[in-house]
Amino acid sequence: MNSCMRIASRIGLTCLIYWRMKCLQRVLFFCVCGFVVSLVLLLKRLHYEVESANASNSYLWTLRRVVGMHFGNRESPKPKATHDVKTEKPRITIITLPQSTPSPWEEYKTWVESTQLYTKESLADGTMRRLLNSMSTKPIVKALVGYRGTQLKATFILRGEQKVVFKPMRYSRDTVITGNPYSGYDRHNAEIAAFYLDGLLGFRRAPPVTGRIVDLTQDVLPVAEKKLSDTFFRDENTGNVCFYGVCYYCKRSDPACAKGHTMEGSVTLWLPAERKLKTWPHPWRRTYVEGRKARWEINENYCKAVVTGVPYNKGRRLLDVMDTAVFDYLIGNADRHHYETFERDGNDGMLLHLDNAKSFGNPNHDERSILAPIYQCCLIRQQTWRRLVLWARNPKSLGDRLREAMSSDFVAPVLDDRHYDAINRRLKKVVDTIRNCISKRGENNVLRNDGF
Repeated sequence: MNSCMRIASRIGLTCLIYWRMKCLQRVLFFCVCGFVVSLVLLLKRLHYEVESANASNSYLWTLRRVVGMHFGNRESPKPKATHDVKTEKPRITIITLPQSTPSPWEEYKTWVESTQLYTKESLADGTMRRLLNSMSTKPIVKALVGYRGTQLKATFILRGEQKVVFKPMRYSRDTVITGNPYSGYDRHNAEIAAFYLDGLLGFRRAPPVTGRIVDLTQDVLPVAEKKLSDTFFRDENTGNVCFYGVCYYCKRSDPACAKGHTMEGSVTLWLPAERKLKTWPHPWRRTYVEGRKARWEINENYCKAVVTGVPYNKGRRLLDVMDTAVFDYLIGNADRHHYETFERDGNDGMLLHLDNAKSFGNPNHDERSILAPIYQCCLIRQQTWRRLVLWARNPKSLGDRLREAMSSDFVAPVLDDRHYDAINRRLKKVVDTIRNCISKRGENNVLRNDGF
């Protein structure tokens, strides 16, 4: 309807112009009209030819666009394809929408498996560093008393609902802990160093740990539950802010104190809630009673009783105990009285390297009794043995590599230099102990390959 009205109006306008013209003007008018009609027919023909050729070159393609616009973008009938004419396939543009980066907390949950607490790739591609940075910098939204135990700690909830365990600094880096191998407070820097060493040894059974500096008055107290905040006070002599928390041995006379209101500590990532833990007594645990020895300390054949009992008579658990003995000896941890596994894995669960804060106490002493599982059973996982030999032969020592790995931590330097020398010295003693077993019992009886 609209098209007919436009045509009628154009005819009427043409007649009106024609009526008012003189004779010569009418002749010129007819000539112009004829030229316009011819041009229109030519353009229509050209438009059809371009459509038939399917825009085989850029010039015709441009011309077709111009002509198409002139005729209201009307499309010509699609030509039938022949063997002589190749038609181009339609070009499909794939638009990739930007994907949101998962939070470090959600990303970590995907790493945890029955055989590891984080992936080897996370150490190489920077995702572990991103996780540790988040643990050190994400705001604290809630502060609670620590989980049950004998040592002072607190639980922080970071932005994103991630739980971490905070252990405060109690000693300077150069402090040497003497006395029993399990003496002294928990060492926050020991937790950090143990995590890094666990990764260098290829175990990946210790949860991520890093250093963090907190302002007790601005970061913690405003979000602390009353049960925790009631243990905060300011030392009258130094003016430092202190707290003593809630634990078996916690008391006001034995607090952890900040420098002013700024406190250094370690934060350990809490394992995913769906990964519930089961606690087991360590078969080579100590009595913790002065003058009273455990069975393994007086019976050199104690291993025979262990290997016949559940869960050490089959599966990976016994070799995990051997791995842990190597790990604990290197870090000087003689306080492994219990250990944890994932509850869902039952008797086949991996032995986790949790609570390593009683390590790196005395760099001048090597507690040989920590290696009792190895020199009494003369067993070691073949893969672990190979790693130990490689580290012993490496031009860059294990201690130097540990120092390098921790150089970017938020509270670096993490350890006194004497501890790196102690690690190298202890590594040699571990290798010598296993070699002694091999010489006595043969490689096939000492080295076990269980696939882990």
